[in-house]
Amino acid sequence: MANNYLLFSEELSGLTEEEKNWLEQELKQPDWEDEDWSEERIRSWCNERDVEEIELWPEFMYDVQKNDESHWSIWFYSDESANLESLISLIVRFFKHFNRDEYFTLSWAHTCSKPRLGEFGGGAVIANKSGATWINTDSWLHEQILLLKRKT
Repeated sequence: MANNYLLFSEELSGLTEEEKNWLEQELKQPDWEDEDWSEERIRSWCNERDVEEIELWPEFMYDVQKNDESHWSIWFYSDESANLESLISLIVRFFKHFNRDEYFTLSWAHTCSKPRLGEFGGGAVIANKSGATWINTDSWLHEQILLLKRKT
């Protein structure tokens, strides 16, 4: 039996303490017992984060690191799988919330524990406060095949 993996490792750096605190708060699961969580509120919370099941949040791994006296970074990564849509949704919300004009890039790899045909690939995304642009190898290859077929 073979196992499939989605692997990535990227860092969001140069964070102020306020920005770090906001991200940490967003990354926490809500306190279900202390707050009133109607079905509609849960659905809204999940939609905002591109999460299908609230118990799985955040669906990627992260580590907060202090860089110097006034700056922090958050390392986002996976060692097996991840929900990249929810991570990029968080990044876009962060850039909007703090009106940051920079961008965040992430590339990932789809791998397999055995050399199976069609089980490898990857992609990349660039995100800013306006949204995100995605590309993956399967789509790119498909587009290139169509272009080649049109030429023949």
